[in-house]
Amino acid sequence: MSFVVVGYLNDKFGGRLIVIVCLSVLGLTTFFTGRINSIPSFVLIYAFIGSFASSGVGFVVIHSILSKWFSRRRPLAISISVAGGSIGPTLFAPFSAYLVQAYEWRTALYILGAFIIFIGVPLVVVFLRTQSSNNLPDFEKIDDSKTLNQEMSGILFTNKWTDALKSFPFWQISLAYLVCGITTNILSVHFVPFAEDQGIPKLTAASIFGLMMGLNSVGVLLAGVTAMKINQKFVLGAAYTLRGIAYLMLLGVGGEVGLIMFAILGGISWLPTVSMTSLLLADIYGVKNLGTINGMSNMYHQIGGALCVLLTGEIQQMTGSYDIPFVIAGLTL
Repeated sequence: MSFVVVGYLNDKFGGRLIVIVCLSVLGLTTFFTGRINSIPSFVLIYAFIGSFASSGVGFVVIHSILSKWFSRRRPLAISISVAGGSIGPTLFAPFSAYLVQAYEWRTALYILGAFIIFIGVPLVVVFLRTQSSNNLPDFEKIDDSKTLNQEMSGILFTNKWTDALKSFPFWQISLAYLVCGITTNILSVHFVPFAEDQGIPKLTAASIFGLMMGLNSVGVLLAGVTAMKINQKFVLGAAYTLRGIAYLMLLGVGGEVGLIMFAILGGISWLPTVSMTSLLLADIYGVKNLGTINGMSNMYHQIGGALCVLLTGEIQQMTGSYDIPFVIAGLTL
């Protein structure tokens, strides 16, 4: 639900304000998580307030801002932002691990919280600006045959976000995004244990998973460049098709070879679904209510992912195998 709330606030007050406030709150919750001494305080500070604040600096708000900044180069701009969301954890995960090892976890959280507040927030204040839909960056060229309003509005432009819920494309995209949540979140949590069930050593499985995560950025950037030339819906369809083939490799070939083939195809197709979904929603419904509409669609992604992760664990406990939940996840594609 947090995606819907921050998306609505973004549409009402502007993305710049939402990012500044949420990033500040995220920094404070990171800092004060280092001072928790009970499970209730952990749930309140980290799981509730912290996770809500992180939604305000996530793709729902950022993509809404970028969609108002860019028109013709929107596919590439949004894809670069998604790639940044993948590269960031790659850099900060080892840095965070180093801090924990060097100073213990509480001090590490103090340092990370201070980093967000004293470096991240000022950077946003200085460089991030809310681009009005009445303007575009200087380098964005508009076709003479079209008005700026036509470029920034969608074919089903809505004055109220609730109107989007009455249209068929919203549910097509959102149900596809639910499948995306199912087929990616299951991997985020259960990939290494699944590989171990196949007789793959944990270190090898983790390395293959790292390969898949490394290909995320490559895949989304390729998708962004491709979407500059062809319709985004074809790029999105290709991404889901590749992921379906990846699941066939994982379940049909099996073993280390199947895992590697899956990592390559699954990695390339992992993040393009995020960028292309935001792009399609912007193209169809325009940018006026994009934050709320995208937040609604993202909610289904999270619901699918959360239910799948939970049910996968339960089925594995009952059957002693990951085969059934992974087959079900693959069939949803």
